[in-house]
Amino acid sequence: FGTNQSVWSRMLPTLAARYRVLLFDLPCAGSSAADFFDIRRHGTLDGYIEDLLHVLTEQKVQHCTYVGHSLSGMIGLLAARRAPQRFDRLIMIGASPRYLNAPGYGGGMDPSGVGQLLDAIDTVFQTWAKSYAPIALKRAMDHPATQEFTESLLSMRPDIALLTAKLIFSIDFRADLPACAVSTAILQTRDDPAVPQAVATYLHAHIPGSDLRIIETTGHLPHLTDPGLMLEALWR
Repeated sequence: FGTNQSVWSRMLPTLAARYRVLLFDLPCAGSSAADFFDIRRHGTLDGYIEDLLHVLTEQKVQHCTYVGHSLSGMIGLLAARRAPQRFDRLIMIGASPRYLNAPGYGGGMDPSGVGQLLDAIDTVFQTWAKSYAPIALKRAMDHPATQEFTESLLSMRPDIALLTAKLIFSIDFRADLPACAVSTAILQTRDDPAVPQAVATYLHAHIPGSDLRIIETTGHLPHLTDPGLMLEALWR
């Protein structure tokens, strides 16, 4: 949410030297043509899952290692359930099956605060984006990564941003985790304002055979703020 494929640019040269790398934008990204976003298709995660599988088919990708950040972690996991032969490995960065707190589960967001957040996106989107970026990254407003993330957020069409935020806070895929049959690595920063470490522990406990690694940095977008650390984690 709020980024596009350019967020991987600091890591891309190293990755591309060893692998064929396929990057693509989600339809909600500001860099995508607005026509790609369909209010019905992308009102649930099914549309995004179908998009991913379509991209793999179009690019003739028979099997791959999938790296998905945040919401895209769940997109990859659910796509792998539909077409497990396509995925050798899943690597999820700051992913969550549910962003809201529930009895016995700390997703990080109190349901009572969601309405206020959605109202801010709906009515004062630019103000909200500028205030959210430094919180999400845990970096100062004048930090280059914060500036880049702010610009990426602001490039989103506000109505698409609102619909996507509503989708994010509606998902609950906890029941789908035990059915994951693909080798899965969970990467999590030690202090992520969007996804608590307890969520990564939950993923690890409920995805059979998964591997959990805590990255020694802070923020929700370590591939933007700490690409060197993320490359080390990917090699491991």
